Amino acid sequence: MTDTSIHPHMDVPKAIRKTPNAIWEKELEFTEWLDENIDRLNETLGTSFTVTTREKQTPTGFQIDLVVEDEDERKDGIIECQFGSSDHDHLGKLITYSTAFDADIAVWVVREPRYEHEKAVQWLNESSDKDFYLVTIETVEVNGSEAPLFTPISTPSPVAKDIGDERADASERELLQEQFWEELLKKSNDRFTLFKTISPKQQGWLGKGGTGIGGVAYTYLIQNDRAGVELYIDSDSGERNEKIFDALRNQAAEIEDEFGSELDWQKLENKRACRIQKEVADSGLRDKEEWNRIQEEMVDAMVRFENAIGERVRDIS
Repeated sequence: MTDTSIHPHMDVPKAIRKTPNAIWEKELEFTEWLDENIDRLNETLGTSFTVTTREKQTPTGFQIDLVVEDEDERKDGIIECQFGSSDHDHLGKLITYSTAFDADIAVWVVREPRYEHEKAVQWLNESSDKDFYLVTIETVEVNGSEAPLFTPISTPSPVAKDIGDERADASERELLQEQFWEELLKKSNDRFTLFKTISPKQQGWLGKGGTGIGGVAYTYLIQNDRAGVELYIDSDSGERNEKIFDALRNQAAEIEDEFGSELDWQKLENKRACRIQKEVADSGLRDKEEWNRIQEEMVDAMVRFENAIGERVRDIS
């Protein structure tokens, strides 16, 4: 059996990294070479590109370096080559050309990628249904012979697409929250003035002071499957918060009698804040057809809540 291991005293050739200009004098020469040797890029990316067109003209006169087809995935793509550091101009071309030709894949081959462009390609993979690749090209000299070396810097992945989907879901939820609060505030402001100065927000809660104590706020709450109101107690001092909470808790029977039902008294152990809460609905943001009923119940609860607890909070010194 032949011994193929590397021995400690074996003379291993040293690889010297160089710029692409060590092989190709101009960017056009590299593009022509890549046209004829697309498999070298396929080996690096795990793709099955074949070149269908070189230097294809766009309808407005711009020129795409290479148009390709991924035979395994049955997807069309473009390749933009750049013999220099990545720049905004070529990033713009990559996006514009992929859109103009309805390409599913876009590959950007550069000599040196800038950090902001790496992040931009990553964002494109997370935010669109297209596949974007950022790849570096350099040459390696070994024993006096030069060879091209492709290195993937940013590539599409299922994880990136999942992140994009999660961000889209989060964005949709924030828009729903803002719409929910806009509708609720109209109802709330028709009943009393406590939230008159508050604007809709893209979040799951809407708070207003009005208690006379800093850090103590009346709060509307909305989640996917529940809705409620609360008094959130979070001054700068945990000791002060407990004092306020205990002073109100000592009057729990009277407060709950005036409110009309039991409240959830939460001291929140190991946390600075405390809260007094009432869940008013077991449906929430995802049940849009129930919004009107939920909002009415929330506003009614907040009116009763402030009436029952407001004077007592203000009396705490």
